[in-house]
Amino acid sequence: MIKKYTIKYFNLSGLLFIYSCAAIQTPPGGPKDIIPPKLVRAMPADGSVYFTGGQVELIFSEYLKENSVDKSIRILPSLLEPPKIKYKGRALWVDFPDSLMENQTYIISISRDLRDEHGVQLSQGLQIAYATGAEIDQGQISGKIYYDKPAAVHLWKIKAENDLTQFYKTSPDYVTDADDEGYYSFNYLSSGVYKLIGVDRSSAGLSLDPKRMIYGLSWKGNVQLDSVKIKDGINMRIATKPRTIKLMRGEWRDQNWGKLFFSDDISNYEKLLSVRIISDSSILVPKTFLDELDEKILHFILPNPLPGDSQIVINIAAVSQGEKTIIDSGKVKMKTSMEPDTSYLDIIYPKNGFEIKPEEDRIVPLDIYFSRT
Repeated sequence: MIKKYTIKYFNLSGLLFIYSCAAIQTPPGGPKDIIPPKLVRAMPADGSVYFTGGQVELIFSEYLKENSVDKSIRILPSLLEPPKIKYKGRALWVDFPDSLMENQTYIISISRDLRDEHGVQLSQGLQIAYATGAEIDQGQISGKIYYDKPAAVHLWKIKAENDLTQFYKTSPDYVTDADDEGYYSFNYLSSGVYKLIGVDRSSAGLSLDPKRMIYGLSWKGNVQLDSVKIKDGINMRIATKPRTIKLMRGEWRDQNWGKLFFSDDISNYEKLLSVRIISDSSILVPKTFLDELDEKILHFILPNPLPGDSQIVINIAAVSQGEKTIIDSGKVKMKTSMEPDTSYLDIIYPKNGFEIKPEEDRIVPLDIYFSRT
């Protein structure tokens, strides 16, 4: 109660003084602050060698937004236990353990999730390096991601032959954000072979799930750092829709005719598709042709009708170009119709009321499409 009465009898200037000490804020009015925060100083200095762990202090040009700090900082390569991170005003403190690997360059990677008190994010990710040995690794891989949303890049160092094909199943060794133009850079890398993948920034740091995540692969495959320590132009494009075309469903239309429905246009790959129908342990090879009106549909016709109410399986083989799968392998199960299709034949194109304009000295063809063969 004493504290309450004391504050009550302060004069107005005293109240204003207490308020200003409680929260440091930009005076109201004036233009909106859109200047990104910058790293002003690191102690020990960026690039220090014979680093044995302990506390690193990072000072920024702006007061930082507290809830952006923890999710924006990673140590690369990853430590067995995450470091302790403290924050106050413009300063961050990162506490390293004293059990670091010998002759290893460690990187404090700060993503663009770090924001100042006005909500302005970093203009690009930061990397601050410390070496436990006598020198900092000087390897660099950089390039551009072509993508219309914020992106990040995952980098793996290949340590075993199996890693060349299975690397994406583990968490990345290094992660960095691309800037607003799509440019990225990994610095302080040791010699060796690396693999890269570009991802949407919302997936940064996660193991890759090819069935659920969109991603882009480096156009150059493996990236080797040896006597040439800087590799630039390692570009990639992130697809904005599923990377492979998939068989979605099948439809049995008559005793020897049906349709296969795909997730995307297959007109460029129609001749490469291998369709097999399994019925009563027999493997049948149908004739196939693309639908004239919908290039996501493939028709198939068997030379002889199948018995009604038969269980069949339709398999398609994967279609690839080089190492890239264009159409996934797939299969659909269905029953053949009990009765033949006795519905009337319909004209599905042109529609009722269609007009064709005659041309002088030229015969204008008219395509007519029916509802079934």
